[in-house]
Amino acid sequence: MADRNRERFLFLAGRYIDRLLVALSALAVFLAFMHHACWRYGADPGNIIASYFDLDSESTLGSWYAALLWFSVSLSSLLAWALERWFQSDFRFRFWWLVTAFVFAVASADEISMIHETAGELLEKSLASKGLGTSIWSFFEDSPWLVFYILPLLSFIVMTLCFLSDRFSKSKKGSLLLASGFASYIVALIIEFVQGMPAAKLAPLAGLVFLSARDFYNVSVVVEETLENLGTVLILVAVLWHCHGVLNGLIYRSGKAGGAE
Repeated sequence: MADRNRERFLFLAGRYIDRLLVALSALAVFLAFMHHACWRYGADPGNIIASYFDLDSESTLGSWYAALLWFSVSLSSLLAWALERWFQSDFRFRFWWLVTAFVFAVASADEISMIHETAGELLEKSLASKGLGTSIWSFFEDSPWLVFYILPLLSFIVMTLCFLSDRFSKSKKGSLLLASGFASYIVALIIEFVQGMPAAKLAPLAGLVFLSARDFYNVSVVVEETLENLGTVLILVAVLWHCHGVLNGLIYRSGKAGGAE
């Protein structure tokens, strides 16, 4: 009876994880549509209701949703660490789940409190006053935080992919979700770099797709923010499937649970 209940729970959990992927992805696309409809097509800029769907601003429904997604990945990473520890998995470097949980929790707080924008501006002023990196600041004057965070971000992505590749090597579905999620992050980061360029330097790129610098920026905001949200959704679902696999007895070393590291 216990085995039957366990199998039913795991079966239902798997179904709900798949439904979660569809629901969260649909919501990300809906927010992109609302941003595009409210702002790109000339709705009243003073409309307070429309302002909540501006993906290019903080303290909006879009930033709230992104923060929830970041925090959900943080919690699911903590769950993965706890399950692997409890079932004494053979995987190495289990502590990286805790690092991942911390990074995504900070990202969640940052989405609401604008930590990276504020830190970037302060560091820019401090270094620029000493004559350091003047040419770099002029190139990313609208997003100086990119200069400071690009290497740590890329390092974290690479190390996390190495950490997770061992865990997802036997799961085609999990590997696809994970790879797609981080690919979305990387593309979004590249777009963010382009967005940070001044209008004078952005205009030649916009001309390649027959758009003005303003229109190019508006389109890039929708694409970048949506890719970021979809990437987080994909990573969240991949981690949840990993947790499901541990519970299902497919990934841990033995059938006996234990609390020792």
